[in-house]
Amino acid sequence: METPEPCPEGAEKVLLTTMIGLSTGQYENLGQPYGVATAAVGQCPDNGIALSLAASLIADIGMRLGNAQSDQAPRVLAEAFDTIIAQDNAPAQAPVTVQVGQYDPITYTTENTRTNVDEMLKKQLLPVLIGASRQYEISSRFNADVEACPYSSRGQIRALREAEGIVSALGTRADGFNHEAPLSRLETLRINCQEQTRPLAMQEMKALMDMSEKLTDLDKDSDAACLADKGRALIEEYRANAGAEESEAANLRKLEAWDSVMKSNSLVVCPEED
Repeated sequence: METPEPCPEGAEKVLLTTMIGLSTGQYENLGQPYGVATAAVGQCPDNGIALSLAASLIADIGMRLGNAQSDQAPRVLAEAFDTIIAQDNAPAQAPVTVQVGQYDPITYTTENTRTNVDEMLKKQLLPVLIGASRQYEISSRFNADVEACPYSSRGQIRALREAEGIVSALGTRADGFNHEAPLSRLETLRINCQEQTRPLAMQEMKALMDMSEKLTDLDKDSDAACLADKGRALIEEYRANAGAEESEAANLRKLEAWDSVMKSNSLVVCPEED
């Protein structure tokens, strides 16, 4: 195997320059900025600042392709998702200050870039991923079997940010047919990201309640019942392991209301799997 070229000096400036060029319409097609971003992903696996810029750039390109109804959009969006995971797992590094042309200099740190990527994932990328989650490139990421939490930094906080984004996006982008892969991802995060298990369980139960309601409204009563049954089982498990903290008491009050909703959605028997 060939050894990849080392991360080039000034990679962050090249990426920021490319992002500015894309936003100001300097490229006739998306091939050049895409090449800059993917080269950085390949050459800079330990440079979280470069990866944060590359992730934003690839996500921007993927969303532009989606708006143009390109069949390449799901693949590029999935690559943005992969880059976000890699960025969270990159080691901490010293701050980097970048200035492009007449623009004010920007200082990037490990913490502010991770936070910025959290927000981009949650509020921009995940709504698009959920809307396209029946596409294989995206569903394969959501359905992937993993042996450990995909995220390693900051107590696995990005797992929770991802889950929050999925739950929010399911409420606006799910049509009753594209919920299975996102729900599978929520379960994967809850099982594997043990530093955030209980917050992740809350997100999964909220999603199961919301989707059981949506499927009931669509007269998909047996599907709604299956999700409601699963949600109620998780609620019982959560209750059994609840502590005495004030936050837990607040969560248990929420779960009482959620359980009531899911109980009404589980009146139809969930068909047993063959």
